[in-house]
Amino acid sequence: MASFINKGSCVKHLPIVGKILTVLSVFGVFIIAVAFYATSQMRTIADGFERIADTSGAATVALQGADRDFEAGRGSIEELLIANTDSGRQLALTRMKRDLTRFDTGMARAAALAPGQAQAVQALQARGDTLFNTACAQSVSLGGAATTPAQTQVAQAEYLSDCSQSFVQLTNDMQNERGALQQVSQQDRTSIQTATSNTITLTFALILAGLVAIMLGGFFAVRAWIVMPVRGLQGVMGGLSRGDLKTSVIGTERKDEIGGMARAVQVFKDAGIEKLRLEADAVAQRAAAEQERQSVEAERAAAAEQQEFVVHSVAEGLERLSSGDLLFRLTAAFSSEYEKLRGDFNAAMEKLQGTMQSIATNTQGVR
Repeated sequence: MASFINKGSCVKHLPIVGKILTVLSVFGVFIIAVAFYATSQMRTIADGFERIADTSGAATVALQGADRDFEAGRGSIEELLIANTDSGRQLALTRMKRDLTRFDTGMARAAALAPGQAQAVQALQARGDTLFNTACAQSVSLGGAATTPAQTQVAQAEYLSDCSQSFVQLTNDMQNERGALQQVSQQDRTSIQTATSNTITLTFALILAGLVAIMLGGFFAVRAWIVMPVRGLQGVMGGLSRGDLKTSVIGTERKDEIGGMARAVQVFKDAGIEKLRLEADAVAQRAAAEQERQSVEAERAAAAEQQEFVVHSVAEGLERLSSGDLLFRLTAAFSSEYEKLRGDFNAAMEKLQGTMQSIATNTQGVR
């Protein structure tokens, strides 16, 4: 991960705010992804519960309503068998037909809502219709036509012998079928609840893993994009403060604040190098000036020494001349600027010697 972050050449040119926003945008994308996943799963779970409510749950309710209508039809038959007036018997017959219609409607709805149980529900509906229209038809016919207590007793006996027990058995079977539908509905609910629990667990796991990954990624990103370059510049500035101008300044090509800092440090380094160059030039100039001064001093000393030698030699010559020594000559060579003085002195001595010799010769002649 760190090497991948270090290779993010595009990101390193972003300002520090841009780098922080990059990390936050990654976190935002992760949050959106988790929210989208959780929302989609909740939608699926809601659709599942709605499906249960619209299928097995609704089928259970419809079957329960059909069961009530079935029992109401049974009650209508029993009311018919104990009614002692024509209006009472007619009302019981009307209620029985209404309850049978409602029973058929409820059973058909239950079969349509629960395709897996449709065959069993339809079989129960057929048994109920057969019970009302066939098994109990004789009892209903006798009860509807009874005008005396004896006829009513015959109808009741017919009901108890051929119809009543079938109601009990069919009622038990319908309750069993309703229990089966409830079990299917419960299984569906359990499955959805399990999926809900798994979704919650997975969501928390994704959030935790995502937070850990983003924290690690953010740590390495900030470390690679900000901390390490700043530490590098800190080391370079420490080296420059110690006078180490050989340290390379890294990051001057960056276009963010760290690049600006690196370029500023490079300016300080260049200034330090220029200062050393100027100091070296100044030292060299001082050395050259000192050498020139020493050379001038040496020349001055040599000139003074030569001048002293010339003065001493000329003084000696004049002293020898004052003592009458005309044979003295300046034989030691002078420097070039005083060589003409030596020649002039020796020439003067030569002339003076010649003159004195002429005088001596003339004086000898006079004598």
